[in-house]
Amino acid sequence: GQWVTATPETAGGFSAVGFFFARKLNRDLGVPVGMLNASWGGTPAQGWTPLETQRAMPELKQRVERLEAELAKIDRVAMEKERAKAVAAYQEKLHAWLSVADKADPGSVNHWEAPDFDTTGWREGFFPMLFDGDLQLYSGFIWCRKQVKIPQSWVGRDLTMGVCAVDECHIAYVNGTQIGMTWYDAPDFWFVPHQYRIPTTAVTGTDIIVTLRIFNLFGGVGTHGPARDLFILPVTPTADDKPVSLAGAWKYTPGGHVDAKDVPQPQIPSTIESNAGEPSLLYNGMISPLIPYAIRGAIWYQGESNAGEPELLSETLSCHDHGLAQRLGPRRIPILFCATRQLHDSSKPAR
Repeated sequence: GQWVTATPETAGGFSAVGFFFARKLNRDLGVPVGMLNASWGGTPAQGWTPLETQRAMPELKQRVERLEAELAKIDRVAMEKERAKAVAAYQEKLHAWLSVADKADPGSVNHWEAPDFDTTGWREGFFPMLFDGDLQLYSGFIWCRKQVKIPQSWVGRDLTMGVCAVDECHIAYVNGTQIGMTWYDAPDFWFVPHQYRIPTTAVTGTDIIVTLRIFNLFGGVGTHGPARDLFILPVTPTADDKPVSLAGAWKYTPGGHVDAKDVPQPQIPSTIESNAGEPSLLYNGMISPLIPYAIRGAIWYQGESNAGEPELLSETLSCHDHGLAQRLGPRRIPILFCATRQLHDSSKPAR
């Protein structure tokens, strides 16, 4: 991750509990407040607690010993070979499936990205926008186009095209030339804005046709984020160059439909190390690396995954507090715990 300033555009991907807690501290103390978000939904408390403190607890010692016994059995060389083989097989199946889906998309077959393609009858909308109605949960391809004018002085120069966040994946074209693509292997592919270089060969005049071919499998689909993320601008702008906005009126239409149930699923061999609920695994990977930071306090919001064992949760939280204090040494920090109410017994409140 990286440090970002909390704004309406960036806060949406952060913890709501963490944001409001930090805002209150900032208002009460009058100093800048930085928040580190180390979280994984649906995980039990023992995954976030140091191993040595759990080993000292009779209620958790057996789980720790089972984990250590399983780890000792792992042949890591053989496992990595199995995983590499499985990943290659999955990629081959996925590529074959995508090839079939691509050929079944009329937009791909008939080159809807071509500048002279007739979009009469396409729908209209104002981007950024998430599609609604019959396209709200559409699985497949959706084609989007917009025509803009650029200054004559930009013709013959390398340009940059900014694309706001697109849910889920997309290919970007300018005047029929593919200039970029963001797929499922890109970090935060559906949540971050993108920038692509437009080669000089793609721009021969001031009229530009921009096309987005969006691909979606699960949930909502469309474009989102600030309108300023949609633009065209020279790669090396002068003082007089101002972005040409791509926000506003676009035309769009559904392309080929796919059934998400037909998508090949990875069959990757896993070990006990892949289970986020095992003792200390999340602590080792997500909490321990934060110890060197100048942490002044911590908040803990969790409980659903331990709803069936409230007494064990209480003991585990004590272990977590003790283990963290050991790691911090002379640094003593306050920790605020919020354990949610039992899921099946609303008479017992959160504490």
